[in-house]
This record gives sequence, C-alpha cells and structure tokens, in this order.
Amino acid sequence: MQYVIQIDKERWVFGSWKGHNITRRNLLQFNGKSLDANDIRHDEPGYRPLPKLCDCSDGEREYLMQSLEGQLHRGGKIVSQYEPFLADQKRHLM
Repeated sequence: MQYVIQIDKERWVFGSWKGHNITRRNLLQFNGKSLDANDIRHDEPGYRPLPKLCDCSDGEREYLMQSLEGQLHRGGKIVSQYEPFLADQKRHLM
C-alpha cells in the first residue's frame, strides 16, 4: 500500500514503525519471518525494490488492508503515497 500516514503524536505506536516500511514489516509478520532479522530500513542496501501488490497473495493483501484500516480507524490520516513504491509498481508493468 505504501501510504504515508499521519498519526496523532499523542497516540502510541510501535517505535519500530518510525522510519520503517510498514508494508514490508506486515508482509514479514504475515509470513512468519523474523522482523528483527529481515527488516530493511529506507537507507540500507536492499531496500528496493519495494513489495509489489501484484505479487502478494489474497491473504497478504487482506492483511495489509486490515492494517491500513486499523490505522485509519484510530484517527490516522493518509497524507500521500510513497513515490518510490509507485515507481516500483510501474516498473513491474513495463
């Protein structure tokens, strides 16, 4: 999904979410992989390409949508979509 979500600064969120790609983290979690061993921050080698939605299973997409809906339900607001994600999605279509 790769939306940039504004979360109220008074609301608690996992510290590990700050500066991380939550879509990637959610996919790791869904697939039972270690977040600590497999998460890649935006400034680390291997960050790109970003996950492609067309490569996700129905279950993975549902998990991602539920995560997004949970953030929005708790007052989060979509402020943009992450441009490198959009570029990687388009690259797949070429």
